[in-house]
Amino acid sequence: MEMLFPGAIDYSKILSVKEKLLQGWQKRRIAENRKRSEQIHVSDLIYCPRRVCFERLDNNAPPIPDEKKVKYLFGGKIKHLVLEELLEFTGEFEIEKEIVWTGKSGITLVGHADLVHKETRAVIELKTNESTRVLKEGPYEHHLSQIKSYMSMTDAPYGIIL
Repeated sequence: MEMLFPGAIDYSKILSVKEKLLQGWQKRRIAENRKRSEQIHVSDLIYCPRRVCFERLDNNAPPIPDEKKVKYLFGGKIKHLVLEELLEFTGEFEIEKEIVWTGKSGITLVGHADLVHKETRAVIELKTNESTRVLKEGPYEHHLSQIKSYMSMTDAPYGIIL
């Protein structure tokens, strides 16, 4: 590895940014899994129930994803943050609105809608999928299930998938 500014600094510690990103991703997942194990989330009901069960029972760190998946996840997260930040300036939307619904049995369901329009109460989900399949055939079934769940939990008159 060629150093542009050689000197007394140990550059190996700063040049492992890629590894640090992956480690940070893994630590965040561990923290999220601990927090989520105390609640039922909308995504727990939409995706594979076996995976959700194993993630809750497994105390080991989740596997670090391959580089392609990490790029996809980071890219989607960045797009989300920019879109939400821009819409927040309009003052018309609640951003990352936490929705908590408790049923008669006492079971609590938690979700996080990307946007809720303050005036109309419409739930809006931002999807950053770049697949041409979505453009041709419409949103994935799990996207529809997610927004329908949020609409039901908030009594929203309608929902939008962008």
